Amino acid sequence: MSDEPEEDLEEEDYEMEWESAAREAVAALLQSAEWDVEQRCVVLPDTEHGKFPTTVESIEDLRRELLDAFREQWYANAPSEGGDAVFRSDDSEDEVVEEELGKYAPQITSLGWRLYSL
Repeated sequence: MSDEPEEDLEEEDYEMEWESAAREAVAALLQSAEWDVEQRCVVLPDTEHGKFPTTVESIEDLRRELLDAFREQWYANAPSEGGDAVFRSDDSEDEVVEEELGKYAPQITSLGWRLYSL
């Protein structure tokens, strides 16, 4: 038996592939977004699926776009059975979007938008 302590991996410290893909999609959109303070809008870049560029003019619309990107990657990468995902994203999607938006609080408030937690 080894004298080294066993690593204690907590469930919350580990993400499955589909969880990581969904989080990374949200983070990538925000990282590459153009924050237009004069027009009080955010332009989300073009993606490989051709959904963007999209201009959003409110925090609610930004959340909706980020949730769509999250769900798209979640269900594209989650295991499925009979065409339906085995795991649903409902438990984590709002949390991830709010966490990633929080990293951009200065940009969001500079648009005159209010960042709030759901």
